[in-house]
Amino acid sequence: MSMLDNVLGRKREEEPPPPPRKRAEALERKGLFEQAGEAYLEANEPLNAGHCFRKAKTWDRATDAYRQANDWMAAAECEKRAAAERKESERKDMESFWRESALQHEEAGRWDLAAEAFEKVREWERAAECYEKAENWPPAAQCYLKSGRLEPAARSFHRAGQREKAAELFEEAGAWAEAGEAYEWLEEWTRAGDCFVKANEFDNARRTYAKGERWDRLASVAFKGGDFDEGIEFLIKAKRNDVAARRLLRRAVERLDEPEDALKDVKQAHSCYNIVGLRGAMQLLEGVIGKDVARVHEGAAILESGKDFEPKAAKELLAFAKKTADELKETKGEPTKEKTGDGKRRKRRLELIEELVRKGTISRVEYERLKKKHLKELLDE
Repeated sequence: MSMLDNVLGRKREEEPPPPPRKRAEALERKGLFEQAGEAYLEANEPLNAGHCFRKAKTWDRATDAYRQANDWMAAAECEKRAAAERKESERKDMESFWRESALQHEEAGRWDLAAEAFEKVREWERAAECYEKAENWPPAAQCYLKSGRLEPAARSFHRAGQREKAAELFEEAGAWAEAGEAYEWLEEWTRAGDCFVKANEFDNARRTYAKGERWDRLASVAFKGGDFDEGIEFLIKAKRNDVAARRLLRRAVERLDEPEDALKDVKQAHSCYNIVGLRGAMQLLEGVIGKDVARVHEGAAILESGKDFEPKAAKELLAFAKKTADELKETKGEPTKEKTGDGKRRKRRLELIEELVRKGTISRVEYERLKKKHLKELLDE
């Protein structure tokens, strides 16, 4: 056996190494692409070497191999990638340099230099903080903007004296109180007041609206604060008498269980906006308070002719008038419409309408419209 071992040993020692191509193929199968590429070069197969170097992303070696193989397109592509890789490597080196520099300047309290270095590596928020410490507000604002921090950007713009830009950014960020203050600096009273309202700072809103004489906005604030009478005063001051009258009429309808209070509202509405419908509502309520059925009917007829001013409130008032008139008739012992029918009531309404025309309370055109309506109802019966 020892002799055989010696023979075998000699044989193993005498075995030649595998040829470069086989070695290259074996290395490629194992995924050792860079070593495989070197082996292919040794085997004088530069094209296969180029393929392996490309897989290993060793672009410079791949470029050289493809050039040896006269594959100029592949060589150009690998050369381009090699250049990009070098550029990226240089960028990382520079980034590392600027970051280290920024930290050193920051530690030494050289805030402007630290900020500039942080800008080089696009660390915008840290750059902004350093500019703030240096009280260098314009670049601080710009860096905060780049980092997406709107509120601190707005504060820096404000400190830099760029208050219009600050106000817009505060508004965009939803920082309403700060936006209001910035607009107040700019003497843009309406925009300041609008922002204070959104911030629920109603006293500030009142102050700025008053400076801008925005009585309509002041009215809105008063109504939001539950001060109805003050709101009406501001509407009248803003010459929005029609809006004031509508609000008063709507409140009157809400207070029909207290006819005296409702009448006060209607009278105030009529005093600031003299129209037929409000005159009718006033007369209707006076009839209710005085328990005068005829006056209730007369007021209802006038209101009917001017109900387009505030249709919903007019409808409720007319329903209230009808109910009240029926109750008054029952109280006085008069037969209700169930006993006499609707015909007599409609005839009486026509007489009232004719009387209103004679007095000049309603126009002839309105008279014809109402007469046609009630005559048709009579004929239908």
